[in-house]
Amino acid sequence: MGGSLGKAELALLDHGVRWWSDQGGAPVSYTTLDVPLHDGDGSHIHTVEYFSKGGEKGAKRAPLVCLHGYGFGTGLYFSTMPSIVGRWGGRVFALDSLGCGLSSRPRWRLAQGESADVAEVEEFFVGGLERWRKSMKIDRMVLLGHSIGGYLAVAYAERYPQHVDRLILASPV
Repeated sequence: MGGSLGKAELALLDHGVRWWSDQGGAPVSYTTLDVPLHDGDGSHIHTVEYFSKGGEKGAKRAPLVCLHGYGFGTGLYFSTMPSIVGRWGGRVFALDSLGCGLSSRPRWRLAQGESADVAEVEEFFVGGLERWRKSMKIDRMVLLGHSIGGYLAVAYAERYPQHVDRLILASPV
């Protein structure tokens, strides 16, 4: 998984889980997976799903899907996810956006800077999230977005309101 970047991610995630346990937190584990987007080019979104003992009781609750900010990845949430998962009572995910972290890095074919079409750029990221949702067979989710992830969470909610239970915006752009 991702060579040295994958090893660094696992070390960071393990550190967060150990820290939480050392603080007396309930046992937490996680798994990493590369979710295929079924878009014909083999793209995937790297995903970390967190689990806690007793989390089954809230399995009916909409999953919490966390989007990172600019220049980050799933590791942004390494120290917060262990505490969130025990309280959430449902599935909890952190995603690497397309082109970030351990997700696929499709060739950028869109314009850049001031000549970029905002709708096309939004669709690149929002479309990836929608394909991820379909691949995961999630009907409705709660989106938590930090920084540019907050912007993308709002853009997603505007396009696919039927799949968003709630938005949580943490220092959104």
